Amino acid sequence: MNIWRVIGYLFLGFGFVFLALDAIAGYSVAYTDSYFAAVSPQTTLHLLVDALTPYATIASFMFVIAAVGLYAARTSYIVNVDSPSLSFSSSHKTSSQPPASSTFQGYPPPQVSICPKCKQTIVLVKEYQKWYCLNEKKYL
Repeated sequence: MNIWRVIGYLFLGFGFVFLALDAIAGYSVAYTDSYFAAVSPQTTLHLLVDALTPYATIASFMFVIAAVGLYAARTSYIVNVDSPSLSFSSSHKTSSQPPASSTFQGYPPPQVSICPKCKQTIVLVKEYQKWYCLNEKKYL
């Protein structure tokens, strides 16, 4: 399972827990208010708002974090291994190379692809004209 999906469902659960605590706080204020007939309705309303605000605020933050996590889980970061631009020959050229930036300082960006075994990042070592798997730490 994607870590973002786990985060989304975890915070969704926390949001429902805080909504339940919010309901319990509101019920407790309304229940105790029935015993105090001398308390005005305006005071009861203030007590109710003061009891509900913290839990409702925390629950709304939890729901926002859950929405971000579940949205990020929908986003795909998978590279298509069957793409013709990901061949494993020494004349490997990708059609969508990133633009040259100041971090490369005149050097071309490294050629990167996906390992056919472990599906992790591999790089082309031009000196040996071989692909090196960063995960398995060996040449292909």
